[in-house]
Amino acid sequence: MREKLANRDKSLTADGEPKAMPYFEKAQSSWAGYRDNECYSETYVMGEAAERYIFFWECMAGITESRSKEIGELLKY
Repeated sequence: MREKLANRDKSLTADGEPKAMPYFEKAQSSWAGYRDNECYSETYVMGEAAERYIFFWECMAGITESRSKEIGELLKY
């Protein structure tokens, strides 16, 4: 994705448009914070359940898989 954005940013800059990369990087950083906070909050609300760490990693994998699909859709453009 970064390579594709870098190539597109060259043409955007030539046309006087803002670059996409800084916004993508901010979105990724915000997304990572969302993912972590979402999974920690859902996990800790369970209390001291033995399965909570399994639930945590399932949450992380599920949200990451969804984001990977979103980025895959962006790569089609």
